Amino acid sequence: MRQINFSNNLKNLRTGSNKFGKKFSQKQVADKTGISRSLISEYENGIKEPTIGAVVKLADFFEITLEELCFE
Repeated sequence: MRQINFSNNLKNLRTGSNKFGKKFSQKQVADKTGISRSLISEYENGIKEPTIGAVVKLADFFEITLEELCFE
């Protein structure tokens, strides 16, 4: 069974390991997705689990699949 790596993947995508080759601040991601900056931080630090709606918004923002965001 594959391990869920959502927190690490989100942080890596935001800090530059994304298809855009660009870094995004938590505020930039929050502004584009409608997810609060504090929730983005809590997701990255594993404090809170995202809703499926939040996962979909984040995957859309980074233009990746849900599987890429959650498992790879």
